[in-house]
Amino acid sequence: MRKVSVLLVIFAFTLIACESHQLQEEKNDRHQEEQVKREIQTAEVEANFFQQVVSWFEDDSILYINNTSDGAELVQFNLYDGTSTIFFQTNYPIVQVIPNQNFELFYIQTSPSSYEATMYIVDKEGETLFEKSFSSYDVFLRWSPYSESQFILTKFYEDWTFDTVLFDIVKGMEIENVVNVPFMEWAALHKVSYIDWNSDEPELSAPLYVKDIQTKETKKIADNVIGHAYTPNHFVLLQEYQDKSASGRLSIWDITAEKVVREFEVPLIAQYSQWLFPYYEISSESEEFYTFVPADIMNENPSFHLKRYDLNTGEETTILTNVLNEPILLSPNGEYILYGYRFEKVVDLNEKSVIPIIEER
Repeated sequence: MRKVSVLLVIFAFTLIACESHQLQEEKNDRHQEEQVKREIQTAEVEANFFQQVVSWFEDDSILYINNTSDGAELVQFNLYDGTSTIFFQTNYPIVQVIPNQNFELFYIQTSPSSYEATMYIVDKEGETLFEKSFSSYDVFLRWSPYSESQFILTKFYEDWTFDTVLFDIVKGMEIENVVNVPFMEWAALHKVSYIDWNSDEPELSAPLYVKDIQTKETKKIADNVIGHAYTPNHFVLLQEYQDKSASGRLSIWDITAEKVVREFEVPLIAQYSQWLFPYYEISSESEEFYTFVPADIMNENPSFHLKRYDLNTGEETTILTNVLNEPILLSPNGEYILYGYRFEKVVDLNEKSVIPIIEER
């Protein structure tokens, strides 16, 4: 009887071991399959037609522009399976595509002539929700991170005078000249922030103000500001140290208390008549700030380090070293960054590597 019991125990352990080994093999197989599926593909594009990558569409796909003699198309390209589909077509060149905060709406601007623009607000299904033409030499736009259907548009004219318009696509609302500065950031649902630059003479830095666009109340937040960015809980300022040459501070502020909770000393680089505010991206969901920090300010063509700052903890992480300061755009899931003046590269934030995604032929 005892021998039978022992044999049963041995059999049971053997069965468990086999099942465990089988499960581990299946897990490894799935992991390998996932790794294969997640290998980023390169889009092969016609050099004569390809203009640039303009945006993420989903976690796994991007949008790029093809401009031809017959018009333009906005192409959706899947980075993992390499497939392409046309998302939007028009008879005129596409000059800008700007997604809203959650990549559910896209501002698409075409240029029928040098001083004319037509804008389309298009949803994920490619349906045009709003269309409007206007005279303009150039455009600046900021989607609201607090209301996905709102944005402020600045229209520049040939003499660089400008008008600003607040649009709400859902409400069908347009409000002219909500703020009398051309460049601003959203600071709250009904507030914008801006640096009050002297229009008569160049300045290295200037005061930062916040304006309530409903009550028109304006409040000064800080002096000696070079650049600024916001999330619902924090805002980030790059400020000039008045008593230190070519040195500044990158400060993280609590948005409710309006006080500094973390700060980092960073080198500054002059650009034309101002200090450079390097390209950046900020995530409202993860409360993270990505930017380029100068690595060698004495070099005529300085290199930079791409860094990530956790706005909650203040943790600083270096992603890339000795790279160029070029535009970046964070993916919806926060795992990748489009990088380059044509967004022709992807930065893998986990692997800390740069991957080309466009091959012109």
